[in-house]
Amino acid sequence: MIIPASNRSTMQDAPPSYDDLESLALPPSRDEKASSESTRSTDLLLLSPQHPIPSTSSSPGPSNLQAYQTWLLSLLLNPSAWTASQAAQEVRKTLVNLVQGLVRGGDPNGVLAILDSCADACRSYDLSLSTILQERSAAGHTPLYWAIVNRANPSPSAQDITYLRAMLVYAAPLSTATIDDVRLACLHSPNNTLFQCLRRIPAFSPLSPQERLILNSNVPVDEVDMRDTDANTMSFSVDFKIPMFQKRIRIAEAVDLEFIAKGRMWQLSFVVARKHDHTRLGYLEVTPGRLAVKLALLPHSPPTRLNATLVIKARTEDELVSSSPAAASDKPSGSSLFSPSDPAPSPAGQVNPPIEVRLASKRQLIPASGSHGQNGMVAVSLEENDRANTLQVDGCPYVGKDDTLFVSLNVQLDPTS
Repeated sequence: MIIPASNRSTMQDAPPSYDDLESLALPPSRDEKASSESTRSTDLLLLSPQHPIPSTSSSPGPSNLQAYQTWLLSLLLNPSAWTASQAAQEVRKTLVNLVQGLVRGGDPNGVLAILDSCADACRSYDLSLSTILQERSAAGHTPLYWAIVNRANPSPSAQDITYLRAMLVYAAPLSTATIDDVRLACLHSPNNTLFQCLRRIPAFSPLSPQERLILNSNVPVDEVDMRDTDANTMSFSVDFKIPMFQKRIRIAEAVDLEFIAKGRMWQLSFVVARKHDHTRLGYLEVTPGRLAVKLALLPHSPPTRLNATLVIKARTEDELVSSSPAAASDKPSGSSLFSPSDPAPSPAGQVNPPIEVRLASKRQLIPASGSHGQNGMVAVSLEENDRANTLQVDGCPYVGKDDTLFVSLNVQLDPTS
């Protein structure tokens, strides 16, 4: 077949960049494909195996949509213009550019539709969307990093979370380096609310093998509420609601709770000690099988000294009733862990005094430094605290009948550190 010269010349031109694609109709979501196959939008057509897209490194001219139509016509007239290898390479370049455009922001619903189309294109050309989303292709970071930084609202919307969940799911399984980049994005935001939402997504926080077996792949919804006690000082408090506490301690032998406060990322851990447990507890001596608690400063956080107190209050009858499944279903979603509207605990119902554990660092905590990382943590054995020893016992007054533990952590950082 003879191709007009005008058509052959247009094959060398690249289609518009991602910014120009915004004027085109967005592709339907996967659920809508069956009913709207005949009305696929132009950008989805351009990602089909029959019409491979050349590089988007340059603009085709003033009339972008007309340029796309002319370029597409030339491919229809000569489908063998590209080899399979060339087509795959050019489609990959286009997908990288599309993804980098998606993470700048925009309508979450449109983003989901384009991600869905990108996934289809990757399947058609034997490409990996997971790899594209995890490449450090934008200023030394992954697209996931920029997706989080660009949507770090103080109160992320449901659409924001849906969008980020989709990005993480399409990128799964995440490599260790990618998880580190996502965590860094949360720290650079910094947004503890968003971080807690992401920690509930299995693609970002997968369960351990023990947890998968015992919890049937259900992610325990730990609630972590960080409060600045005084914005002008280096102090803060964190309230934790830990479901299935004893079950997780017995099976997984650890419960890890992470949060962001004062521009730093922290991890509070309840750990069942093992023999020579240096990796988890440094050089803290604890009888194997006994509980210890650890507060660690995580990577990318600036060093600091701290003086903290962990407080575990005994559950009252009122609290046990309010924590039952029936009472929980009546509570409005999104309400605080310790809402002022909740009935105040009855002093008469308080059987045991609170457990208080002091966590203080003698020197600056430096993340992941020292032998076994001991210079980045403060660890304390609970075995010498008679009340704390009951946390592993059935009927413990500090753990509710629903196996939920409520903990508060009050922290004062050294302002000179």
